[in-house]
Amino acid sequence: MEGSKILIILKDSGLRSKISDILLFSKYVVELTDSGKQAMEIVKSHRVDLIICGIELYGIDGYGVVRMLNKFVDTAGIGLIMLLETGDQAALRRAMEIGADGYLSTSFDDAELLNQVEVRLKKKRFQQELFLKQHFQERSMIESSNEMFWLDEKLDRLKARFFRKNQTIYYQGEHQSGLYYLVSGNVKTFISDSSGNLLITDIYGPGEYFGLQDFALGSHAFHTSKAISDAEVIAIPLKDVNELIVEYPDILRVFVKKLAKSVRDMEEKAMALAHASVRERVAAAIIRLAKQGKNSSDKIRVSLPRADLANIVGIASETLSRILSDFVRDGLIEKDGNDILLNSIEKLRKVNR
Repeated sequence: MEGSKILIILKDSGLRSKISDILLFSKYVVELTDSGKQAMEIVKSHRVDLIICGIELYGIDGYGVVRMLNKFVDTAGIGLIMLLETGDQAALRRAMEIGADGYLSTSFDDAELLNQVEVRLKKKRFQQELFLKQHFQERSMIESSNEMFWLDEKLDRLKARFFRKNQTIYYQGEHQSGLYYLVSGNVKTFISDSSGNLLITDIYGPGEYFGLQDFALGSHAFHTSKAISDAEVIAIPLKDVNELIVEYPDILRVFVKKLAKSVRDMEEKAMALAHASVRERVAAAIIRLAKQGKNSSDKIRVSLPRADLANIVGIASETLSRILSDFVRDGLIEKDGNDILLNSIEKLRKVNR
């Protein structure tokens, strides 16, 4: 595979140059040395995809190089082809016993050399892909509580952008640039019509991803997203997400699961609008928001503008204020400015029945 780095460790300068010329002509990156000790320093400090090694070297001999490579985790995966004298069966047996991946006789031709190199590089690539697949599956099981962990690794190199309260993050109909991660604050997503009517589809808190539905639907956003409070948001470019899908196809299963959950939530809201009383709908909305609330002693705080809460429930702000006052009177909640403090989620759940 073009661009792969191959380290040639041979004492014979003529043979070393011959192999180097063939590999360079085939667009491989080549590094040369006649010392086993120097070779080990190279593989520990630079990426090497394959090694072609003779037996007689300065310092550590070829057998010693194989043993040293297999001794360390970082170098054990590097493929190694031993270059042996034609007909030397004892050397061949010993090389295979200590862990060489293949061998080539000193009377090789160009085709033999290139075939050996290509086979070993393909084998290494297959092993890496298999490891990544197994690694992803293991982490999926271990970190099942955080199914989006594969995106978390992208966050380290991306910079968060600050949005002030009520500032729009992206607009409905805008070109979709990727997924979004909420570092701090709260964000709402909503759809609107030409008359200015709004429907809040979801509220997000710190540590959550949003924009998945818009990403799945295509190149333009179906929702508008806006900061409810001061917020820090990381945008994960579409290119990064698509690369991860190619690398880890199982990610699509996670996407489908989260999208299915969103559909289920919307169906439950539609059912509540059709059949639940206004009191039940308000209680249900407060319970849903409580998971993003902050604890204040033994109480759960829900911070959301009254207009947004009314919009989620689908009622007028005046109706919401009256019901919240009833909840305060019944000892279900307390008010702290615009915030709601929950005294008992269990009691609210009973209202919800």
